[in-house]
Amino acid sequence: MTRIPKEITREYILQVVTNIKLEDIPKKNRSTKYDLEIGKDKYPPKYIISKAYELATGIELPCKNFTDDEKFRADFERLGFIIVTKTQHNS
Repeated sequence: MTRIPKEITREYILQVVTNIKLEDIPKKNRSTKYDLEIGKDKYPPKYIISKAYELATGIELPCKNFTDDEKFRADFERLGFIIVTKTQHNS
């Protein structure tokens, strides 16, 4: 899946981010190439979408179902978010 499902809104993403601040991100779901940047914090985009979809629909959508291609990143931008490569904020 290369697009963010239509059920996911900016509000669902922000709710997941709030929830993540209270929990830890499982090691297997940490990002390797890109991060969702919100303020000074970074989050794994695939994990965020997986959890937002679950919040929106009640159905778990595994992170492996997503590819972080240009369309996927553009969907985040359309929702008002910034996706950065790991090298952009780790150097």
